Amino acid sequence: MKAKNLALPLMAGALMYGLSQRDKQKKEQEEAVANAPTLGGDFLKAFISATPLLSEVSALSSPEAQAARKDQSGFWPELGLSEGYAANRPSEKFGPALAKAVLPGLAPIVGLGSEASKQARQDQTGFFPELGLSEAFQAGMPWYDYRQNGG
Repeated sequence: MKAKNLALPLMAGALMYGLSQRDKQKKEQEEAVANAPTLGGDFLKAFISATPLLSEVSALSSPEAQAARKDQSGFWPELGLSEGYAANRPSEKFGPALAKAVLPGLAPIVGLGSEASKQARQDQTGFFPELGLSEAFQAGMPWYDYRQNGG
């Protein structure tokens, strides 16, 4: 008799826990998409890093440098310069995107090795499925890697 009385509160608790975990995962996913690197943001970081005086001013005033000065971490913690420089560095997606923009003729050839192109060859989908050609052209676009994670 007591087991029946306990079953309902336990089920309600499990349901509430499941809903809270789902909400937590949804918020984490939204934050990841919001914080994902963008092509424009990486281009701006590359421009700032390449400009002599602007690079130092931006590095010293970045939130990462301020946090390093606060907790005295990193190289030269009084300035927080190393953390500021690290914050101004473009993401690892910027190099391939820049190469695809500078050499647009070679980009589809490189795209033939992409995961999307390999999957199209296996599934026999898209235009010229034997080669995965349509997916190779998509993967050859400079913004392709940024679109993969919603950025």
